[in-house]
Amino acid sequence: MKKTLLAARLALILACAWSLQTASADVITLWDFESTTSNDPVIGSGTQGLLPDAIDNSSLAVVYFRIGSSTTAGSGLEWEVSTAGYENVTLSIDMRRPDGSANARNWTWQYDLGSGWVDASNFSLANQIWNNFTLDLSAISGASNNPNFKFGVATTNSPNFSVTVDFDNITVSGTPVPEPGAFVLMAVGLGGIAVWRRRK
Repeated sequence: MKKTLLAARLALILACAWSLQTASADVITLWDFESTTSNDPVIGSGTQGLLPDAIDNSSLAVVYFRIGSSTTAGSGLEWEVSTAGYENVTLSIDMRRPDGSANARNWTWQYDLGSGWVDASNFSLANQIWNNFTLDLSAISGASNNPNFKFGVATTNSPNFSVTVDFDNITVSGTPVPEPGAFVLMAVGLGGIAVWRRRK
């Protein structure tokens, strides 16, 4: 009987540990602009907005979002997405230059945890094919479980030209925060084994 109880507790602990370690990333919110009638996300919820000096050049006939980035640094797009219930947040975006201009714009990721914008990694977009850019915020604890999380991409240079830029597949991903009950079950199981071993 005792051996059966021990085996059951061991199985429970292993199942909890396995579920905690193998939690895969979920898509929290996704904009893919496949709908020609709305720029709302197709997965999850959130809002998209223009950064200052960006111009909406999009058309409902296309399946991406197009802006004109002005000659002023800081133009681009921003998004507001709740990451409540998630950790290990990662951002992903596809961008391209469709205008054939030889002039490049430099860009930066930005995020706001609720106390102001922070510049993250920079990148450059200088050709006419789709480029994918990602930002891993798993080490930024404030990006996790944050109902007021915001992020964006903005130009960093101020040349004397504007550039048309397309955006697609804006994705916010994360792993679900483990339920407290899983840790409780694990602790109970380990405690039971410790008592059993002490009695032995």
